[in-house]
Amino acid sequence: MDTENNDKELRADQAFDLEIERLQLQRLGRHDLLEVMGKHSTTPEHYAKGIEPVKFIQSHDMSFCAGNVIKYVVRAPHKGQAMEDLNKARHYIDLMLKELEE
Repeated sequence: MDTENNDKELRADQAFDLEIERLQLQRLGRHDLLEVMGKHSTTPEHYAKGIEPVKFIQSHDMSFCAGNVIKYVVRAPHKGQAMEDLNKARHYIDLMLKELEE
């Protein structure tokens, strides 16, 4: 019974988080992202373990590049294209390093 209640609470929390994200996108005028979000309203399986990368990225006020590094590293072993995802992460790390060198 506790597991069932926990699952309901988790789904309610996720629905609330999605609604907050939708409101933020509306406020920013990002209707293109709202449309995409509507098509993908559930968390992909490769992000469903532990803390969602987007929540970690937002909670740490990470830059676009740093956020993409986290995203690609986290999903690499789970999505079936690890080499491609890790190369994408490397690309964003290279961009961050180049910025620091300038």
